[in-house]
Amino acid sequence: MAAEVFPISVQYPANGNVVPGFITTTQGHKVVASLGADSDLRLEFQVPPALPSGTAKLRVRAKANLATGAVKFNPKWNGVAAEEDIDTTTLNAEGTQTISFTTGDENDLKELKVTLDSAGSSIAAEDRVVVNFTFETTGWTAAGPVVFQVSLIWE
Repeated sequence: MAAEVFPISVQYPANGNVVPGFITTTQGHKVVASLGADSDLRLEFQVPPALPSGTAKLRVRAKANLATGAVKFNPKWNGVAAEEDIDTTTLNAEGTQTISFTTGDENDLKELKVTLDSAGSSIAAEDRVVVNFTFETTGWTAAGPVVFQVSLIWE
């Protein structure tokens, strides 16, 4: 079983495009139907005192009552040690990721793992990992709301 860490801090965008919410019984970060503007969801994760073995990844799960559509997001991140300024640290992008919904996927929990290996970013034991999870309008074709759950894993 992979080590899994959940966000200890969540900051939603002021534009209201991402809010706490549900799709059926699944709770998470709910993105509005037909995303009208790029929106940053800021997440912070506390790395354990001993770095787990394996490769660090973001586990992204998405759920929607959709038979068609795609969602696009670009995680930008970095590890921040104690005594460093968490608000001004440089976040590096992993690149645009896609989760697609097709017939038969209605209310299924889709999953995508994003390896955290962007140049200039690193994770050390006891770091705070900061992620700006940018939901992107370009290529976003989901016509209904989507709930996302994001965790940090090593595997």
